[in-house]
Amino acid sequence: MMAHEFNPTPQQALAQETVALVRDELSRYIAGAAESDGLSFALSRAAREAREKRILAEQLLVTLKDVWFALPQVQGSDPTMRGYMLQRVITMCIQEYYRS
Repeated sequence: MMAHEFNPTPQQALAQETVALVRDELSRYIAGAAESDGLSFALSRAAREAREKRILAEQLLVTLKDVWFALPQVQGSDPTMRGYMLQRVITMCIQEYYRS
């Protein structure tokens, strides 16, 4: 019996410019505690790029959460509010990813 060969393909990643845009807009979102056109644009761009690069939605969300938790504003914020805001951002990202 032949063993199944596992050759994972290298993981695609979002462009650094896209990650920086998302980071900046998330910072603004946290500071203003309101959704902005900038955040919608940044998440739309990240989702479109992820689809083009065949990055799975799950991996996109891991990247988004990594950026989120690395923000200094998140470190000192109220955990309840932080959780609510993150859930809203994740919902927006998923909607953009699956938008036709």
